[in-house]
Amino acid sequence: MEQFFREFLEAISPALQALIVALVTVLLGQATVYVQKKYEQLKASVSSDKRYLLDFLAQRAVETVEQLYKEHLPEEKKTAAVLIVNAALKDFGLSIDAAVVADAIEACLFTHKRFDDSLKVK
Repeated sequence: MEQFFREFLEAISPALQALIVALVTVLLGQATVYVQKKYEQLKASVSSDKRYLLDFLAQRAVETVEQLYKEHLPEEKKTAAVLIVNAALKDFGLSIDAAVVADAIEACLFTHKRFDDSLKVK
């Protein structure tokens, strides 16, 4: 698949390449904004203490899953992160809506992915 994309990019003009890169960048930015807004809307229904704990747990779960499940599919990683957060919330005796937990994980995944991409040597 990677070879296909490499040959495709070599076959099209540099101007079209720049346009494709710009469009993909804009789309990823819009997706990030959408997920953040959706997560903020769902967080509004959770107390500030729970929100802080949820953000902390989600961030740690994403970092843990990225280290332990490097070769797994993204959906498997998300499922593992959700399980980690739910187990931690249960240990604290707290219950947060599953949609809010999933969106917290998704928001952290976007942030974590963008941070990892910014560290790569180009």
